[in-house]
Amino acid sequence: MDLKFEPLRVHVTKIALFTGIVLFLVACNVTQRVPNNKRLLVKNEIELNGKPTRDETVYVQLYQKPNTSIVGYRLRLQLYNLAKKNADTAYKQWLQRKPKRQERLNRFLSAKQVERLGKSFIVSGLSNFLMKTGEPPAIYDSVSTQKSIKRLNSFYYNKGYFDVATTIEKDTSKAKKIGIRYRVDLKKPYLIDSLKPQISSPKLDSLFRLNAARSLIKSGKPYETETLNAERDRITSEFRNNGAYLFQQNYIRYSLDTLGTQNKVNVRLLIKDYSYRE
Repeated sequence: MDLKFEPLRVHVTKIALFTGIVLFLVACNVTQRVPNNKRLLVKNEIELNGKPTRDETVYVQLYQKPNTSIVGYRLRLQLYNLAKKNADTAYKQWLQRKPKRQERLNRFLSAKQVERLGKSFIVSGLSNFLMKTGEPPAIYDSVSTQKSIKRLNSFYYNKGYFDVATTIEKDTSKAKKIGIRYRVDLKKPYLIDSLKPQISSPKLDSLFRLNAARSLIKSGKPYETETLNAERDRITSEFRNNGAYLFQQNYIRYSLDTLGTQNKVNVRLLIKDYSYRE
């Protein structure tokens, strides 16, 4: 079997080219497309009661996120930065910069070929490819940060932390860059104290009480909106399977009372009048 080996010079050339590309990308300034009065969001951190968390279900609550990175390197942002903005327009401006430049190119190629050249991969195609493959810089937006605070509070409120409060800390020590730390103070969670059904239809009330032991809302358990929604699904399915074929989930409402309960919730289950069919 014949083995073919590439000349050493070819390997050296490939290694040098690869190294050159890597060094070029590393040397690029990630903030080159960031306006002077703006900052690039480079980091989001979340602390729960003073301790950092890496829980992805918490981080997805944030509206704005930094550019994606590989081992700390923002490759897609760098690719985007390499692209020329409005490359086809720049090409036309280049043609018109000297009076006879386009005329000479038209003679050498043709008018159509000169026009196509502006849309070619060499002139504008590469830049378009880099923009589509890359990521535009994640410019810090204070409005998105406030939305993130509200969403974090809502996320934990639905888990029973009714007194949750979130503040932020900004790190602007690096030029044109910013890091945000969200400090979430959960405080004490609320527990379910009691469940009181208030059902207008006597037949549905009787059916509910017959299977009350199956209720997902139980005294002493942590309050979670998800549990109340699951209980709504359970009741709807149970009623439909027992003759209330047209019963809808939106007939079920909850009323919460936390006044003077010392971190406990009294849940009132409300079901309005429903036309019941045997």
